[in-house]
Amino acid sequence: MSSKRSTIRATLWPCLKRYAPLEVAGALGTLAGGWLGFIVFDRMGVAVLAATMGECLGYYGLALMRELRQQRWPGHSRPWGSNPANVSGYGALRALLLEFGPAELLDTVWIRPGAMLLVSRSMDHLALSLLIGKLLADLVFYTLAVAGRELARRQQGAVSLQEVQPS
Repeated sequence: MSSKRSTIRATLWPCLKRYAPLEVAGALGTLAGGWLGFIVFDRMGVAVLAATMGECLGYYGLALMRELRQQRWPGHSRPWGSNPANVSGYGALRALLLEFGPAELLDTVWIRPGAMLLVSRSMDHLALSLLIGKLLADLVFYTLAVAGRELARRQQGAVSLQEVQPS
């Protein structure tokens, strides 16, 4: 029993450390974008699209900052490691695209706006409907993103995606 519990903890804890702060930033972006879209245009469809953009900005803004920081100080004596291509953030972008690319494409274009719009049509509360739609979309997103993360781990030599580092 203790072995099973430690295996689950060893699996879940790195995921929580990696994704929970990103989700908080994404949720704040969702609420800010949705609120702004609704206040300015008074249309739920626009609010949903603005919430989706806000989610992307919050989530990937923090993800990119973390990846850049990790690549900038990976234990090398000079900033950005030994690869000059990292100066432009190419390695960080490549790592994020490998991990999240396919999941994010489906999520941003179709799943997240659809989930938020469907939930918003069944409730009359903007913030709550956006957050519930976001959570539903996250279930699909993380199923795809975990597969992307595993692919990135297999490509470890070509991509500088490291084990989870605390932020």
